[in-house]
Amino acid sequence: MNGILTWDDLNKFEVEDLDRVHGINNSYANLRLFGHSENDVLVTLYRDRHSWCPYCQKIWLWLEFKKIPYRVKKINMFCYGQKESWFLEKVRSGKLPAIEFKGQVITESDDIIAFLENEFGALGSFITSSHLIKIRELEREIFRSWCNWLCRESFNFIDNSFRKKRFKESISKLDEILSSSKSGFVDPSVSNTGDIEPGVGDIIFIPYMERMNASLIYYKGFNLRSNYRHVDNWLTLFEGTSAYRGTQGDFHTHSHDLPPQMGGCYKESNEQQITFSKLIDTGEGLGNYELNQNYESKYYATIALKRVIKHKDNLLKVNPYNKESFDESLRSALSHMITGEVLIPKKLSGISLRYLKNRISVPRDMPIISARLLRQSLNRIESLSDFNEIDEELNEFCDQMWRINDYYYGPLHYNYLELFENVPDLEHSFPECFHAVSTLKDESELDRTIKNRLHSIIGEIVYQSLSQGDKSLAGEAGETLVKAILNSVGHKEDETYKAQFKAGKGSDTDFVLPYADNGDNSKVQICIAAQFSSNDRGRMASSELMPGASRYLVTGNGMEASTKKLKAIGKEIINDCFISLVYPVVS
Repeated sequence: MNGILTWDDLNKFEVEDLDRVHGINNSYANLRLFGHSENDVLVTLYRDRHSWCPYCQKIWLWLEFKKIPYRVKKINMFCYGQKESWFLEKVRSGKLPAIEFKGQVITESDDIIAFLENEFGALGSFITSSHLIKIRELEREIFRSWCNWLCRESFNFIDNSFRKKRFKESISKLDEILSSSKSGFVDPSVSNTGDIEPGVGDIIFIPYMERMNASLIYYKGFNLRSNYRHVDNWLTLFEGTSAYRGTQGDFHTHSHDLPPQMGGCYKESNEQQITFSKLIDTGEGLGNYELNQNYESKYYATIALKRVIKHKDNLLKVNPYNKESFDESLRSALSHMITGEVLIPKKLSGISLRYLKNRISVPRDMPIISARLLRQSLNRIESLSDFNEIDEELNEFCDQMWRINDYYYGPLHYNYLELFENVPDLEHSFPECFHAVSTLKDESELDRTIKNRLHSIIGEIVYQSLSQGDKSLAGEAGETLVKAILNSVGHKEDETYKAQFKAGKGSDTDFVLPYADNGDNSKVQICIAAQFSSNDRGRMASSELMPGASRYLVTGNGMEASTKKLKAIGKEIINDCFISLVYPVVS
């Protein structure tokens, strides 16, 4: 390939659009006939526009598995916009889902199913069947325990463990029921073709189970499928049906659409949670954990391509970043998705790709696999961008902060340079600091980005130092400063340097370069001890390492946070270290 594909080139890879009316289930359809004529349609389903509502999904699935012809009209959810006025005239409460049958409007998902069963017969069992009472109660129990764990902030480890335990106890009951099912379903039904399919007893579970699977792995690092194999099998059976896949959201969509609907979701930071959430946010996805089905990548890539091309003009219009660079960057990502080649645009706009990547909604925009492939390609090209765009974001943020500071001058103190001006005889007492202040204040010497980076570092140090009365905690500011400096010149923690190095004897040392495993003193060439409030760290660092290493001591002795004066450090340590006095920074 000679270069990034043009829109005309990309058009050549498109596939034929699916039959929305008679074909497999899809979120785009406004009419579903299942081989019937349009005159046979008696049901109109009012569901949410974005395909996020679990109760709408329940009715949608029932109609699809039962193959009842129906029309679709899409309505805003309350948490995402105003209801359409014509809908509020029809349904005064504005509740979704709703159906209309021969002029009669019914709301509440269970009432809707009961009404449809009376008109068209049951799907498996009737929802009011006595043997489904306990099943329906269990669904509510699982829902409550999930909400209690996900949507309430835990006060401590014990509190969180209790909530997690309650959820595991409730979901175990469903796993046990499924373990004794020959079909793998709670309430199996038989299709017109003789296939075993889920019945209403399963459909009442699946919408929230889908969201539990996504939210718990993202916010808690809890893998529902790997912990409950019968639930995993049950999900896999659902995923094997096109009726369900047409309604199914992905982990990325659910993880980010649930908080406004649920009133917030709380993270439980652990190794798995960090790993899983990062894979979801970057667009890599979690493979079979979100869809346990084989698929042909090329086919789903072309579906994603078709959806992007269809909405290309609007995508370019609504993206808030540079339109020209976004156009080329988007074509680069699409070229990669279709051909596998990585071609860097002349003007790469990683931030515009990230904007689009974070707004792909499943199944509203495209199927799970299509969205996964598109996000992966967007992420691949985005990762090639440099720091220029981050700098622009930083500049914009800092500009806003300066404007706010001008308005609320006293409370915010964003202008940290004022703190320096109050230091007596700064130029003569602390010439290095005076030079730094002068450089920051001189518009001609530093470009805007560098100045803002320096201000952000100073801001963090000032905040930590002034807000922490405990002198031991104030020392964290020194470590933050050192880390910021090391990172700014290209060093990376645990690659080129190690923090909290454990020497062969004594206490931890704040930083050592180059990276060395704990106890391997012989590799250490530089030891950096950062301390704002005492001389203890200087003594420890000076005595812990093999002779010959350079030692740098960043100290704030003499500050208000410290009870010691500079001379308390001791001449021996002073002579053994290169000392930077940072009093003006944290005063």
